[in-house]
Amino acid sequence: GKEAERNSKKLSLDESSLVNDFRAAISKLDSQEQVHLIRSALSALEMENGASAMDEKSDIGKKIHAEETFNGVSNRELELRKKIKKLQEENRSLSSSIEELDRQHAQSI
Repeated sequence: GKEAERNSKKLSLDESSLVNDFRAAISKLDSQEQVHLIRSALSALEMENGASAMDEKSDIGKKIHAEETFNGVSNRELELRKKIKKLQEENRSLSSSIEELDRQHAQSI
């Protein structure tokens, strides 16, 4: 209930802080370094998402019977779907940034 809501807000603030720190860091790099860093970050996110998705699927399998369900969908599953959607949106945003940096880099050459 309330604790889950507080944890969710804290996680959201932590994610926002991470994004802001990342943006501040890449703003200090040149174009090629930015492209390399963003590509590396995307690659790491994809690997992490793959590993955590497998772990979370395993956890869900163990916990699904202990959780209350709403219309046949557990609260944990709904939470995970939201996280996946948010990560997909961040991935699209970062991909767009990479494309823009590539375009700017190509124009500067």
